Amino acid sequence: MQKLVRQFKFLSVLVILLITVQMVAVSTSVLPVPTTTADGDSFLLFRGTGGPYEIIVGVQPHKPKVGIMHISVSVVESGTDRPIDDVVIMIIAHDSEGQPIYQAPALQDPQDPNFYDANITFYNPGQWSLKIKVDSETRGPGEAMVPMYISPTSLDPGIEGLFVLLIIVGGITGGVLYLSWSSRRKRAATLSQ
Repeated sequence: MQKLVRQFKFLSVLVILLITVQMVAVSTSVLPVPTTTADGDSFLLFRGTGGPYEIIVGVQPHKPKVGIMHISVSVVESGTDRPIDDVVIMIIAHDSEGQPIYQAPALQDPQDPNFYDANITFYNPGQWSLKIKVDSETRGPGEAMVPMYISPTSLDPGIEGLFVLLIIVGGITGGVLYLSWSSRRKRAATLSQ
């Protein structure tokens, strides 16, 4: 009988450990990362000319969705891909109706001066566009419109969530069965005395 109790305790600890690991895995895959830094591994969203500039726009996360989106902009000479220094970049987000909703300056990354970074929080899914305005004293202004689709945030836990739910239900059911069995055993022991 004690062997059964030890096995049950071992299984209970194992179930609690699995639940904890799964909850951590699910929570880190669903929650957005609040800030990111541009290190050149952004998803390339746009590359094109805007006035005298070649404008390259990258985003993180790789699939734009509701929440905080990191935007990385590089400005290079057309044809040579040589970075242009000392530019001022403004990013203006337009909603699906073409109305400007958010505006943020893109600041030069001190670790990699070829990138200008900004974070914009999108609260609504749908078709958006980014107006990238570039200006410098030597070359003048230029701009580019970058269309993008902001997808809704997925709250579907997927197979991991189903697995965690099954473990929790199994743990609760096992606990109830153990308590029921234990109380019957004690009741039978007191009645036989």
